[in-house]
Amino acid sequence: MTMRRHLAATALRLCLYRVGGSLKGARTAEVTVELAHPSTEPLAQRTPTEPAHPWWWFANTTPGRIMTIGAILALLGILSAFAISSTINERQHQLTAVLDHTEPLAFTAGQIYTTLSVADASASTAFVAGTEPRPVRQRYEQAITDAAVAVTRASSGLTDPPMVELLGRINAQLAVYTGLIETARTNNRVGNPVGSSYLSEASALMQDKILPDAQRLYETTSARVDAETTASAEIPAPVIIVVTATLGFGVFAHRWLARRTRRRVNIGLVAGGLAIAVMIVWVGSALVVSTAGSRTAKNTAADSLRLVTNLAITAQQARAD
Repeated sequence: MTMRRHLAATALRLCLYRVGGSLKGARTAEVTVELAHPSTEPLAQRTPTEPAHPWWWFANTTPGRIMTIGAILALLGILSAFAISSTINERQHQLTAVLDHTEPLAFTAGQIYTTLSVADASASTAFVAGTEPRPVRQRYEQAITDAAVAVTRASSGLTDPPMVELLGRINAQLAVYTGLIETARTNNRVGNPVGSSYLSEASALMQDKILPDAQRLYETTSARVDAETTASAEIPAPVIIVVTATLGFGVFAHRWLARRTRRRVNIGLVAGGLAIAVMIVWVGSALVVSTAGSRTAKNTAADSLRLVTNLAITAQQARAD
């Protein structure tokens, strides 16, 4: 009996101990859940770490330097090609403008002066002869017709407002001049002495206004021809500088790469250098031929034409006087 009581008491203690442990574990679990709740748990923070290398570290390496040198060489090659093509296009445009616009305009301006001077001299010759000779009259009419045609041609080629205004003034004064000549011719036929007064007024208009304006037009267009021809024959200094810099940097890059890689010949640099050399020889020959041709044209044809025109103008001035 006593043994049974002892066993029962021991079992009771064991049960109480288990129950107490379970309650204690529940309270501990409740505390743990409360600590792990998002509203009470502090936010996690990332520890700042420095990169292993700066962003520009690759440029200091040998592959980075090779890529940098290659990019610079490619840029210089593009600049060389752009400078050469721009120079060729500009020179071609200048020569085309001289051949199709400026030089014909200067020649037409010279024709305006010489034909007007011939017309004035013919009109004066007709009055000096007394009875107007038919060849002299025909020469006057032909000179006036040629002058009108030259004015029309020049008007289609002029674009500068001052030159357009000058040519318009010549055209308006030419109409007044022909009217005075016809009035003088009519009075001379009927024997009125007033015809000489009309002739003097017409000749004064030609000598004092029309011919000086025509000479100014010719001098302006002739100076433009000389300036554009000289510009087309100049040595392209910017192109030479860019191409020389490209070749010099290419030689430097080849030597640097040979020291770094122990390669005496680099296929890529040699191929690029040969391509640039072919371009330089090809385009350089074209520029040399173009420059020589432009200088020859300026020193022979353009200067000769200007000299002949100036001689014709001087001769007509002497004849009119």
